[in-house]
Amino acid sequence: MFRTISLPLFYLLLCSCSREVTMPVDSAASERPVTAELRITTEDMLRLATRATDEEAIRDINLYLFGRSNGQSLHFYSRSALVRFECLPGEYDLYVAANLGADLGERSVQQLRTYTIKWQEEYATLPMSAVMTVAIAPDKGTVTLPTLSVRRTVAKIAYNIRVADKVPDLELRSVRLCSVPEYTTLFTPASAPSTSEKDFTDAPLVELPDAARRSCSGVQYLFENPQGTVSSITDQRDKNADNAPACASYLMIRAARGNRTLYYRVYLGRNNTTDFNVGRNTSHTLDITISGDNEVDTRVHGYTLSVTDDFESNRIGSYCVLPFNASLYVNIERAESEPTLTGALELLTPTDGTLLVDYEECASRLDLPINHQQGSNYYEVIYYPEPLVTAAHAQLAYEVRVRDSYGYESRRRFEHRFANALYVAPPTGGTVTAARALHVEKPTGGTLRAACYEQGCTLTAKAAAGYRFAGWYADEGHSELLCGTETYSFVPETYRTWIYPYFEASKIHIITDIYKVSLECDAPYEVDQDEESFIVPAGSRCTLRVNYELPLFRGWYDQTGGQNVLLGTARSITFTATEKRAVMPGYLSATNLSAAGTANSYIAAAHNAGYRFNSRVQGNGRATTGLTPATLSGTTARVLWESGGTRGGVVAEVEHTGSTICFRTGPNYGNALIGLFDAAGRCIWSWHIWHTNYDPWATAQTCASGYTFMDRNLGALTTSVSDPSLRGLYYQWGRPAPFLHPSSVTSTVPAAFISAAGYEYYVHDPLLDGGSVSMTPARALAEPWAYWSGLYAGDSNDIDDWVTPQNLNLWGNASRSGSYSTSSSKSIYDPCPPGWRVPAPAAFEQASFSRTGTSRNNVYYLRSRTGTSVTYPMGGYFTGHAFRDNGTRVDVWTNAPAQLNGRCLSTSTAFTVSASTINTAAYQQRDYALPVRCVAE
Repeated sequence: MFRTISLPLFYLLLCSCSREVTMPVDSAASERPVTAELRITTEDMLRLATRATDEEAIRDINLYLFGRSNGQSLHFYSRSALVRFECLPGEYDLYVAANLGADLGERSVQQLRTYTIKWQEEYATLPMSAVMTVAIAPDKGTVTLPTLSVRRTVAKIAYNIRVADKVPDLELRSVRLCSVPEYTTLFTPASAPSTSEKDFTDAPLVELPDAARRSCSGVQYLFENPQGTVSSITDQRDKNADNAPACASYLMIRAARGNRTLYYRVYLGRNNTTDFNVGRNTSHTLDITISGDNEVDTRVHGYTLSVTDDFESNRIGSYCVLPFNASLYVNIERAESEPTLTGALELLTPTDGTLLVDYEECASRLDLPINHQQGSNYYEVIYYPEPLVTAAHAQLAYEVRVRDSYGYESRRRFEHRFANALYVAPPTGGTVTAARALHVEKPTGGTLRAACYEQGCTLTAKAAAGYRFAGWYADEGHSELLCGTETYSFVPETYRTWIYPYFEASKIHIITDIYKVSLECDAPYEVDQDEESFIVPAGSRCTLRVNYELPLFRGWYDQTGGQNVLLGTARSITFTATEKRAVMPGYLSATNLSAAGTANSYIAAAHNAGYRFNSRVQGNGRATTGLTPATLSGTTARVLWESGGTRGGVVAEVEHTGSTICFRTGPNYGNALIGLFDAAGRCIWSWHIWHTNYDPWATAQTCASGYTFMDRNLGALTTSVSDPSLRGLYYQWGRPAPFLHPSSVTSTVPAAFISAAGYEYYVHDPLLDGGSVSMTPARALAEPWAYWSGLYAGDSNDIDDWVTPQNLNLWGNASRSGSYSTSSSKSIYDPCPPGWRVPAPAAFEQASFSRTGTSRNNVYYLRSRTGTSVTYPMGGYFTGHAFRDNGTRVDVWTNAPAQLNGRCLSTSTAFTVSASTINTAAYQQRDYALPVRCVAE
């Protein structure tokens, strides 16, 4: 658009085209010649621009005198503005033509009046003319005629163009004066404008240098062109091609904004709106400011041109390869169809082949029809070298030229370097390399692609282990052999060649336990069940992986030739099959601890030994009063805690294998707790591992009552009275998971133990969380590492219990609320090993224990009524925060609730021994943790 196109038009209009001068005449001397002198000058013309043209200069004169009274006709040609001549006295019509650069010769008045001159692209001086009537009187001296002023036959067009600062990306490119009259008369101004386009031409295109990209000035000259007025134009933006007379003169300005070509058309005239007249000997100055490319302003026309081809989209390296039907695109973006565009393609370099554009051969130049003046024009370009690409003629260069109807031509040059293409199919069983090629590329596992000229390249094949190279073939079916050696000097015969290398594979036998391991191979393989081996192609990559249902994997062993060499301890091993070999998995033998029955505690006697047990069964898996077992579905197992200060000292490793938990003991005796977790990461059960060399049946003690007791507490590691581990583990009544013993025989704090990260011991106090956490056996099972403080039971004794609602049957007693029962059996929550259970109160009552003497070393020595001697350490009980009565009293649990008058209380029965009493039915809070002395089932 134009923010301002200021068109002040300055005209210097002389008052007359001819004049008459009268001088006195002496009749007596009228027959004698008179010498006359005439000086020619130019009329002033407003000069607003510096120009190479000398607008004032008079270089030559054609002077004509036509006598009105004496009939004399004279012609003089002079190269001076001062003309001296002789003539008879009389009245003459003088015709003067200046700066025509030639002697016009004798001419009549009519010939002069109709004489026309042709417009020139450049003027050194301007053509001028004048007519004057003068009376020359007789005179003996020289008659000086009045000075004659000649008028220019051209109009002067001065322009000053600038681009507004707000469009910094817009640049001026060229200026052209258009619709210029080609001819004009010397002495007779036009009475009517020409409307024939053949009478007009365009001035040469003025290409602007880089320094004039933002502003420029210039001067042009043209003959008069009085095209009249258009009274309907009221706004300078409407002074456009749609409203202007067809042959009106205008200034065409070409600019560029990015890749967009813009044209601005400015019409000449006496004003900025209605007038389109250009008179001779007038001066026009146009001050033009360009503010953008808004095509709503109809004086602005523009288009965006892009010319592309896609030969480069099919390359090997930087070389285009064939065959390829390329596309040439001429895209035009604009709002209007003006100016009209035409195209041509010119071949710039000679080739050995054929270039077709839309299936028409281009030998040197070819017109490109631009059928879509707005939008995309597509041409199919095909190049065929004959018969292959040579180094001498590898380059194809052509130029696309698009010319608009305003005379501007855009050129887009394309240069593409071609080469012959070689494709080597990806082989199986070896590799292929290429040398001496222009460029080689090979995607991983893909086709090798090479570019070369007529000299070709060298191909080399290398067989992988277990394969041999069988030849280079011209077909995929390997029937047309080209070369049988590994090195092949390839010479192209055409611009594209496919080659197929072939490697023959041999078979490798991998002997292993095919029923316990799986194979992953990068090539097809077979299974030999008789040999128990996998048969794989030589050189293939193989991965053997153990079945995770198999426990305690130790590693892979190479047993080829009778050896037994450890290859690795990871569950998988990867290798390249190069020769027959035996790769066997090794496992740690695992003793099945649950073979004789399942339980919540297992004794593992040996150091660094493998053990396993059934992980699908809750406890002993039997239903008892109020309790029904469920099948466990775990996914992982881990050590929650272990005694001592060394991680892995008691249980070195553990893993879950579907229905079994396998573990390996460490080098230290002690106690550990293994948890089973489901897929969501929740603990769903746990087992106590009693790592000790103790055989409870070897030292079991049978009392007269018929009950057989272990000779030590559950979890005890020794019979030494000075060792605090003699106290065994501590259990909250009804829970299967234990807590560690005191750190010494009189300490109030637990012994050292190590917890797994995220499963550290803590005390849960329901009073602190307002009872928001459910106090159920299932909740306790989910956190076997946590101690659960008591919750007020609400009965008459106000005794704390860790579980609510209270459950009297957790350890197998058959009592019901308000109805006490002596019947009992081992339950799923019982903490004792297989074959053992928490004793009923009757086991202690019928044993009729008595003291054998004073207590020593913080233990009580007792004797049953049949004389069996037993030892009970003074372990007291554990409150979750501290041990109480440690070193002063014996406390061990029974499996029954406390009872009074046949009614169950909110406490449970414990066997206690103190300095004053032996109590076989003591009441103890269920949230306290006490040791357990197991009895045989």
